[in-house]
Amino acid sequence: MESKSRLRRRLRRARMSLSASERSRAEDLVAARALGVLADLDGPIALYAAHGSELSVARLAVLLINAGRVLAYPRVGASGLTFHRCGPEALTAGYRGILEPPAAAAELELSQLSAVVVPGVGFDVSGGRLGQGGGFYDRALAASVGLRLGVCFDVQVTDAPVPREPHDVNVDVVVTEHRVARDGKWMLDSGSPTR
Repeated sequence: MESKSRLRRRLRRARMSLSASERSRAEDLVAARALGVLADLDGPIALYAAHGSELSVARLAVLLINAGRVLAYPRVGASGLTFHRCGPEALTAGYRGILEPPAAAAELELSQLSAVVVPGVGFDVSGGRLGQGGGFYDRALAASVGLRLGVCFDVQVTDAPVPREPHDVNVDVVVTEHRVARDGKWMLDSGSPTR
């Protein structure tokens, strides 16, 4: 099995190899697919502000706002990630330059979130997630009761299971520009399993 560090390097290179037009088209498709997955949920939805070459969910934020949804974004603090009610226009530079809600933004408990949309360096069909290595999202996802939705470019999906450690937390659904995985199966837009 490929080590986490080697797999991170390989998947980051694959992600960075995408052209601007490929990224833009993929982000549009991921936003539309993710909106479909989130459509029946009622409560606030946590997003993230993309950093570096991560898939941007800015288009998904616009779609959710237009649908009247309440958004939350993470802040990094001494105890890990906390989630705060905030729109994308109010985000400011925080931990390592990553955009996050201002300190005055109202904090939401994880139990209030109907979904947490998370980035990853890589994912597998079973929802295995390879993060940046800091464990911030793993700790938050372990306490989350809502839907855990991983989003990425299709080039970040591994055929083999991602390497796991006891603290790693899977997501419930993985969305790429080409497909959606739920319950360990890739699904077509119609909800039928693919081969």
